[in-house]
Amino acid sequence: MKNLIFKTITAVAFVFAICPVLLAQGPPGPPGGGGVPLDAGLSLLVVAAVGYGANKMRKKEEV
Repeated sequence: MKNLIFKTITAVAFVFAICPVLLAQGPPGPPGGGGVPLDAGLSLLVVAAVGYGANKMRKKEEV
C-alpha cells in the first residue's frame, strides 16, 4: 500500500511538472504575418510527386 501511494504521488508530481511545459505556447507571430510560406524544396517535391503519379497512370493505361 505504501508503494502504491509513493507511485501515485510521484506520477502526480511528474504530471504537474511536465504538463505546463508541454502545453505552453510560443510567442505570437509578427503582425500581418499571413501563413507559412511554401518553401522551394516542398514545391519541387509536390511537383515531382504529381509528375510521377501522372507518368505511372499513363504507362498503366498503355499496357
